Amino acid sequence: MERSWVEKRLLGVVMSIVLLWAFSPLTAFGAIPSKINYQGYLTDSEGTPIHGTLAIQFSIYDVPTGGTPLWSESQSVTVSHGIYSVQLGDLIPLNLPFDVPYYLGVKVGSDGEMVPRIPLTSVAYAFRAKTVELDQDTLGSLSCSNGQVPKWNGSAWICDTPGAGDITAVIAGTGLTGGGTSGDVTLSVTFAGSGVATTAARSDHDHDSVYVNEGQANA
Repeated sequence: MERSWVEKRLLGVVMSIVLLWAFSPLTAFGAIPSKINYQGYLTDSEGTPIHGTLAIQFSIYDVPTGGTPLWSESQSVTVSHGIYSVQLGDLIPLNLPFDVPYYLGVKVGSDGEMVPRIPLTSVAYAFRAKTVELDQDTLGSLSCSNGQVPKWNGSAWICDTPGAGDITAVIAGTGLTGGGTSGDVTLSVTFAGSGVATTAARSDHDHDSVYVNEGQANA
């Protein structure tokens, strides 16, 4: 009879949510943990707090309704006067990047998942800061030689020599002077000599000679 009474109460389970998103105290002074503390409050449909041990499934989605769980675990949870507290990720590690909005779904026993899902708050997204923190630690520990720069190879930061360009020298061709093989170089036009060639002239350059077909009397 007692078993039937408990099952009947679970059919109308509703939840008033009290969320305490925080880091695990076991690692409060160490690296950021891969767990989230979650506290909830369970009552029956009449508002009476539930007391006992229940199987509760927790799932994380990237959509508020529908979709497929990105992470899920079931725990045997002790509920005392409606209050329970668990660590999400205690059985299955939370390996999500937390770079998009996530929603927590809660399912008690054989009941359907409760609605609405619970949006994860900003503290959970400190997991994203963990990645940044690790990158900073790694970059700080690199000891690159002179001329090397930090480079991400797809999985880790390494020291690497920047790729050289394909210009190794600037050579002055016909009618030009200057050039060089390193540093800043300058090319100048040579204004000397005579003959037929593809040449250039400054804007202040004057021509004093007579030119054919110019319309002059002695042309």
